[in-house]
Amino acid sequence: MKYFKFLKLIAIVSTLMLVSCAPNTLNKKATEIAKSFYTDYLKACKGQNTDKILKVKKTYMTNVMVEEINLRSKQMEVDAVLGTNDFNGMINKLSSSDGENDEWAVVTFDMFEEEEKPYNIYEIKLHFKDVDNKRFIDTLDMNIYDVDKDGDKVKNEFNTRWANKDELSDTDKQEMENVKKYFEDLES
Repeated sequence: MKYFKFLKLIAIVSTLMLVSCAPNTLNKKATEIAKSFYTDYLKACKGQNTDKILKVKKTYMTNVMVEEINLRSKQMEVDAVLGTNDFNGMINKLSSSDGENDEWAVVTFDMFEEEEKPYNIYEIKLHFKDVDNKRFIDTLDMNIYDVDKDGDKVKNEFNTRWANKDELSDTDKQEMENVKKYFEDLES
C-alpha cells in the first residue's frame, strides 16, 4: 500500500514539474514568454519545418490568433510573426521588454548593421490572455520601420483585427472567411 502511495506522489510531483516547465505558464512574465516564443519560432523557421512552426504557434497563440496570423502572412506576403521572410541573424537581434502592464511585452529586432546602409526595425507588441492556466498571445501588433541610409524612417503598421476579441461576432467570422476565400481563389 505504501508503495502505491509513493508512486502516486511521484506521479503528482512529475506532473507539477512538467506543468511548471511549460513555456507559457501563468507564473512566467510576459517578457519571458515573448522571448521564448520568438526563440522557438526562429529555430523552427531555420529548419523550415512547417509542422514545427505550426506547433510553436499553437503552443503560444490562441487558435484565433494562429488563424489570423496565417491570413496576415498571406496579405503581407511575408511571415507575419517576423515581418519578413529573411530571418537570418534575427535571433541575435532579439530583445524583449515590458509592455504597458504585466499582460503585455514588446519584442524588438533592430537589424542595424553599419552606418549609411538601409535596415529595418521590427517592433512587436504582444498581449497575453490567460486560458486554462497558460498564457497565450491574442494580440500581435507589429510596426516595421524601414530606415534608409540617411536614417529617415517609414513606418508600416499591422494590427490585430480579430484574435483579441473575447468573442467573434458573425461579422468577424464572415470577414475572416472572406479573406481566407480570397487567398484560396488566388492560389487556384
